[in-house]
Amino acid sequence: MNTLIVYYSFTKNNETLAKGLQRELSCDIYPIREVKKRTALTILLDIAFRRLPRVMKATADLASYDHIIFIAPVWNGKIASPLRSFLTDERVRINAYSFITLCGGRAGQENWLREELKKVTGKEAQAVAELTVHELLPEEQHKNASMYRVSEKDMEVFRPKIKEYIKTIQPAKDQYAVGTH
Repeated sequence: MNTLIVYYSFTKNNETLAKGLQRELSCDIYPIREVKKRTALTILLDIAFRRLPRVMKATADLASYDHIIFIAPVWNGKIASPLRSFLTDERVRINAYSFITLCGGRAGQENWLREELKKVTGKEAQAVAELTVHELLPEEQHKNASMYRVSEKDMEVFRPKIKEYIKTIQPAKDQYAVGTH
């Protein structure tokens, strides 16, 4: 299966996840780039007014990939607005896809994220997974989770969940691999 990882990362936490997953899957990777630099204020305004920031047009040929893994933070229970912009712009070129996030807070958002992804792309996500910084921090530091910067060493805590996520997208990989041998 021909897989592409497309990611957006404001703090570099999701970039760490994307690059680790890329090494695991030996696949292509593509970062989402915004036209204007993002700040904490623009994030708050995007959340408050449901704004979609402008992102650069994809230079990767998304339609040529069997499966795309989207990675981005979750802000206030919603997919980060730069990814939402990208999905809106590129939805017709997306075949099968899945989503995984490394976010600061609320665990258990998978159903909300699934619904939002389907609404934006018009297609059901094959898999949705959520990793939270809370899993790395003692409870008294949970309210500062959005400030935490994940290291490669921290990613080991998530290894079992990442392996499970890969298994959920593996059937599609096997389906395409059968026809190519």
